[in-house]
Amino acid sequence: MEKDRDPRKKDDELLAHIPPGGFFRLTERPSAPSLSQSDRVQLIRKGNELLNRGEVDMARKIFLTCDYKDGLVRVGDWYMKHDKPIDAIKLYYLSGNKRKIESITQKIAGIIRHWLHEEGNVRHE
Repeated sequence: MEKDRDPRKKDDELLAHIPPGGFFRLTERPSAPSLSQSDRVQLIRKGNELLNRGEVDMARKIFLTCDYKDGLVRVGDWYMKHDKPIDAIKLYYLSGNKRKIESITQKIAGIIRHWLHEEGNVRHE
């Protein structure tokens, strides 16, 4: 009987359990509720669909809930393209993508160096 159910209805039922702000992780340990593998896969598919449609905030909530690292990186990339590097860094950190974090950190350090040189606050050694 479960097979006869409309998969979109199940998507809606799963999405109804996500809090309005999503499940925001502050540590590297997963804080997502225990999901069955099939529910997790279904939510990830829904998150990918939402991201492709431009519904980034809901996709981010789903990827955080599922602890889907690739999705978090792709949302972080979207944030970078839309001039939101701080939001991107948060997602890169949660995804464990050190390469992306180091790249942004080097750019930020370069900007700060440039500002300091402009103001003459840097000693030349």
